[in-house]
Amino acid sequence: MWRAAYGKEINIDTSSSEYSELRWIMSEKIENFFKYFGVDKKAICTKVINEVEPKKMNESLITEARYDNVIRTLVKDIISLYKFQREGEFSLPEDIRGEENMTYSFPEFKNQFSIDLNLAKDDDVDTVEDDAAYYRNEDLIEVTIVSNPEIGLHNIQELIGELNETIRYELEHVSQYQKGYDFPIKEPKNPLKYYTQPHELEAQLAGFKRRSRKENRDLEEVIRGWFRRNEKNHRLKPKQVEILINKLLEMS
Repeated sequence: MWRAAYGKEINIDTSSSEYSELRWIMSEKIENFFKYFGVDKKAICTKVINEVEPKKMNESLITEARYDNVIRTLVKDIISLYKFQREGEFSLPEDIRGEENMTYSFPEFKNQFSIDLNLAKDDDVDTVEDDAAYYRNEDLIEVTIVSNPEIGLHNIQELIGELNETIRYELEHVSQYQKGYDFPIKEPKNPLKYYTQPHELEAQLAGFKRRSRKENRDLEEVIRGWFRRNEKNHRLKPKQVEILINKLLEMS
């Protein structure tokens, strides 16, 4: 039945190197799934259905699996400071781990980088808003979080969802830069031209896909939700938003 619907079934030999990374990732995910239900069992991925070229099949899975740990670490550090409900500017990881740890170092990225975290409060914000920017020449990600002081910590889950998307977006820019991506010397001022640049489209889609996966939500729903929440930031007209959404969905 599976073969008829999805294509050729391929049995994976445990000694095979062709699917080794995929086998390792999927086995780990299956084991974690078992643990959720209190079952401590080892899992081995032994079959692939709907065979495609190994490189194409493995690439996106492996990339996202490698980024998972990076994003979890960064979001956890940001939230740990946010929970103090303080205002001000902080440097990560230094302000958490001390002066001996001035930068983040992950095997997924050639260069080390740091985060400048700006925390502020504003009664005009409904719950919480976040924004970020990557400064290539400084190996720096700047993250700004503005929250409603009356909400307290009741917006933590909302913020975690936003940060998962935002951090993944900026990490795509880090990856692009380290791969020698040809960025424009001057960014366009027109919002639609800015957001439809190839490097921006790739970064947006990476962030949206992560949130879609983490929250088990439809990708288009995630994308449209972001544009609704961030009207004052993106400054796009409704017709321009539709143009951009269609481009993102075509790429997905």
